[in-house]
Amino acid sequence: MIALFAGWKMDKAMTRKEFLLGAELPPEYFSVWHFLMRYVVPMMIAVVFFSLI
Repeated sequence: MIALFAGWKMDKAMTRKEFLLGAELPPEYFSVWHFLMRYVVPMMIAVVFFSLI
């Protein structure tokens, strides 16, 4: 659920700042991470949720 909040509700500039805070990753990885948080992670959460039903 935090992934949904971070991907859709938080301001992109704020998430970028938090992503880069103390990270040893290059800043270019933020766009990949942001895409994953917005589209891939919610689909995977749905897959896990529906597999439990």
